Amino acid sequence: MKTWFKENQNHLIIIGIFLLLVVFYFTPVWQGKTLLQSDVMQARGSQKEIFDYKEKDGNTPLWTNSMFGGMPTYQILV
Repeated sequence: MKTWFKENQNHLIIIGIFLLLVVFYFTPVWQGKTLLQSDVMQARGSQKEIFDYKEKDGNTPLWTNSMFGGMPTYQILV
C-alpha cells in the first residue's frame, strides 16, 4: 500500500490542487449568488403582453404592440 501512494503521489497532489481550485472558484455559487441576466429579464418584459392576452382570451396573439410599435409574436415568444 505504501508503494501505491508513493507511485501515485504526484497525481494525488494534482487532484488535490484541482479540488481546491474548484472550491475556491465556485464558492459564490454555493453561497446562492447568481449573475444578473438582463437579456432574460428584457425577454420576459417583452413577452408579458402576450402572456396576459393568452391568459385572458386563451389564444396566443399573432401581433403585439409592445415593441417597436408592433411586431409579430413569433419573433419574441419562441
